[in-house]
Amino acid sequence: MKNKTWLWILLGLVAIGVVGCFTLVGTGVYVVRKNMKVTPATAESAQDEFARVRAQFADQEPLVQITGSEHATPDLEQRLKDAPKAPEPISAMHVMVWEEKEGRVVRVSLPMWLIRMGNRDSFKVDAGGAAIERIKISPQDLERLGPTLLVDHRDRRSRVLVWTE
Repeated sequence: MKNKTWLWILLGLVAIGVVGCFTLVGTGVYVVRKNMKVTPATAESAQDEFARVRAQFADQEPLVQITGSEHATPDLEQRLKDAPKAPEPISAMHVMVWEEKEGRVVRVSLPMWLIRMGNRDSFKVDAGGAAIERIKISPQDLERLGPTLLVDHRDRRSRVLVWTE
């Protein structure tokens, strides 16, 4: 009799674990699909779309300067330390990518709660097939900076913008 009770308890725990895993995977798929938008684009239409977003930061240089396949951030740590606390909180980090060979613009919005949950101290930008080294900016740094332009990378065949708002 005791063996049957333990068997049912064990099966119940396994079932709860399986349902929990499916729920977690389903939630992840939902968040990504809801926050990603892919649109076909020519070079001209992509340039217009990037110009509209970049206009929000017209008087601001990107926090991370990227040229070619390298990023130039010699004073990034000092700039992060010296940055005053932003008066307004941020709700998301946005990434917009255009690659000529794909002929499309991909926009991804990552809610700050998801970034915090990832518990990472860096992110990686991949443009034009050449991975650019990790850029070390923690979620706490992003929140302290507030709405800002993080990356504006452009080469002959691709463009990447990363910003927070």
